[in-house]
Amino acid sequence: SSRHFSASTVSIATATNNGSILSTTNDEQNGTIAMPANNAQITSDEELSSILRQFPDGIDYAFGYGSMVLSQGNATSTTDDDPPPKINNNKSMIDVIFSVNDPQSWHEQNLRRHPKHYSLLSRAGGAGFVTWMQTNFGAKIFFHPYVDLDRKTTSTGSADDLGSNERNDDSYKMATSQLKYGIVGTTDLLRDLTHWDHLYLAGRMHKPIVSICQYSDEILEAQKINLQSAVCAS
Repeated sequence: SSRHFSASTVSIATATNNGSILSTTNDEQNGTIAMPANNAQITSDEELSSILRQFPDGIDYAFGYGSMVLSQGNATSTTDDDPPPKINNNKSMIDVIFSVNDPQSWHEQNLRRHPKHYSLLSRAGGAGFVTWMQTNFGAKIFFHPYVDLDRKTTSTGSADDLGSNERNDDSYKMATSQLKYGIVGTTDLLRDLTHWDHLYLAGRMHKPIVSICQYSDEILEAQKINLQSAVCAS
């Protein structure tokens, strides 16, 4: 599936009390909602794509969330006496969710590529067992925590000029980060967004998220329903 990476696109919406979306500045290319790039601690397309490229094809949609992706600094600090925003250390995990069109096929490929991401029991049971656990328990997500992955990062650690076409590979260096990634079937994601079966991913997507690859029209429409439902329920 085609992928469009945009570290500066954050899904967020302002809505009125009657449930209508009041302010959603949609990017015409990917249906996400643009926010300044400096909201993200992982701030470049190359950093995000270097993570996603290490996984099999078949990812319909992916997003990052949490303090390693979105800045958690105190936005209300206005005086010099206020403490600076806290910076996460390297031991914090990058949190991402992958929505895949065929969970069993995807797990089969991922087991071959990253067998150590799975427990001994999961490796012994194979993709069918993993998919059975994913789709029959909890919120229908299979998480892989504490995964060490290489990603590209800017050599300066600065968010300035990350989108410049003049930047070359020398401006990047490789860094090893801990990743927690969750796998959900696209059908299950759509169901949670529109029916709140578990309100796990739907609730997460009420909050700011950083889209890693392009929304499909179906996911975009489901997310709009999710946000409107949240306003109606508030």
